[in-house]
Amino acid sequence: MLQADCIAVGSHRDHRIIIKRVVEYLRYDLVNRNVEITFDLFVTNPEAMAVPIRLLHRGGLDAVDRTDTIIADKGHTQRFIRLHNENEYDRVELDTDHRTISLLENCIESAGEQKIAYHLPAAPLEVKRLTGGAEAGDVPFTLWETNPIPPGHSCYRIQLSLQGASYDRQIQKGSFYICGGQTLLGLIKNCDLTRYTGEGLAFWSNQFTDFVDNYPSNPIIYEIIIEGGQGIQLPEKVTSQTPSVRPMLIPHDLRANTIWFTVQNDPSFSIDGEFVLYVSMGNAASNPFGSIMDALCNVINNRTIADCSKSRKAH
Repeated sequence: MLQADCIAVGSHRDHRIIIKRVVEYLRYDLVNRNVEITFDLFVTNPEAMAVPIRLLHRGGLDAVDRTDTIIADKGHTQRFIRLHNENEYDRVELDTDHRTISLLENCIESAGEQKIAYHLPAAPLEVKRLTGGAEAGDVPFTLWETNPIPPGHSCYRIQLSLQGASYDRQIQKGSFYICGGQTLLGLIKNCDLTRYTGEGLAFWSNQFTDFVDNYPSNPIIYEIIIEGGQGIQLPEKVTSQTPSVRPMLIPHDLRANTIWFTVQNDPSFSIDGEFVLYVSMGNAASNPFGSIMDALCNVINNRTIADCSKSRKAH
């Protein structure tokens, strides 16, 4: 069975919203069969009008706005700041008085580094579910749309929870994959939709086609931060299967409970910033890099993904 954790996010192609950075925090609670998935979205809207964005994730999940915790929490944000600043990688400053989080980023226009302050809106971000959701069970995907994102630079935090039937399908035998947005879309098209036996297949297919055709997803930078501690175990092994993934140095006191990778969407990569990470929690199948890995790599290389039935037989 193909298992993967990943998200696709973008605005309608008629607009010019830029997803500058996606930071994905993952906490895997195997005892209680739950995965907490938190995304920080760094968004630039160069237009004069506010524009909504859409998000798509495999399976049935719920989503809630957690933007206010960027300032209030002592977990994700502080870890993010320490990882960046101690590596001198896109240094971060959090200004709680002015509700901004700033990053020193490489800017193509100025051919150098530029400090960009992302506003942290005080009003909650509405994340409206268009289809799917946890109560829908093991469905191909869940699709959300936010309320319009204002002009300028802004940052939002959205938390998802993977549990129930979708957890059972995606987190099997203690191993799974984390992959980029285009790989996600290939898996849904060629595996999740083809294996779906529930009601309304035409509806799901139409929703998916509309997203693929009209909401291009291509974040410039993607970060994956896997967190442990407080009874949550870290994976035994996380292995990059694509050259775009960059493992990052972890401060000594965080090494027992943190794994960190970054992906730069760079035209010099033939895979255009797509990535695949294999994650093992320690009791994975003996041959994790069989037909599942072939299928994922085929998506990245713009070939047809392997038939899901072959993956099911192999695992």
